[in-house]
Amino acid sequence: MKCIFTEDEKWCMYVNIKRSPPWVGKAEQHMLQPKAGLHPLKGMVSSWCDCKGIVHCKVLPRYSALTVDLYWGSPQFRTGLVLHQKITSFS
Repeated sequence: MKCIFTEDEKWCMYVNIKRSPPWVGKAEQHMLQPKAGLHPLKGMVSSWCDCKGIVHCKVLPRYSALTVDLYWGSPQFRTGLVLHQKITSFS
């Protein structure tokens, strides 16, 4: 078994607001913190892995939908060609 390749896509949140109470004196009242938004900012991460580790990883641009044309047609998303080059370098 030379190479096993897997592909994974994951939505990753890149704005993580943690709410923690501030340190204030006994007589003082702390200011209220707003809640995090209902629609957090996320990014699509696509990664290709083999038995030795990550071969290729790409982050989808903000405010763009993942379509077949974008994924395979655009030069920056030609993961198939990158994988082919990496596989031939292993042989």
